Amino acid sequence: MRSSCAEYRSATGVTAIKFMEDEFGPVATPDLAERIADNPAQMVEITALVSRSAPTLWQEWFAESGTQAVTLRRKQEFEDLLLALGAARSGVGVVLAPRAAIEDDLQRNVLAAPYGFVRRPAGYSLSCRATDAKKPAFTALRDWQLHSGAVTQ
Repeated sequence: MRSSCAEYRSATGVTAIKFMEDEFGPVATPDLAERIADNPAQMVEITALVSRSAPTLWQEWFAESGTQAVTLRRKQEFEDLLLALGAARSGVGVVLAPRAAIEDDLQRNVLAAPYGFVRRPAGYSLSCRATDAKKPAFTALRDWQLHSGAVTQ
């Protein structure tokens, strides 16, 4: 699997602790996801919901997932991911989303991920000045994020 996302490397004097994996994939209402689940080429008939903050995410997903690229004929752009997710929850189309942002929707069967998720190597990291890394407030936040994000160090 090829990734266009570079691994994060902290700068000198900065401590970075990875606390959560970065996974993303197409999600839609369960009914809509079921219509396209057997064949990604069927996405040509679905409206692709695109966040302007990540305009190349669809191309990245096709490349990183190893899925044959499809020309998405119908697109609806949104200013940010939250608005695109709201449209997906309403059945407007399919959106690429980070799993961390929609885990609750998946568990409640509001959204479904017909092709699963692609893991990116960088993940999410908590960063601070190295001199602050041992302070109680930082270690408490770090421990909570590691527990919540479930990444082992």
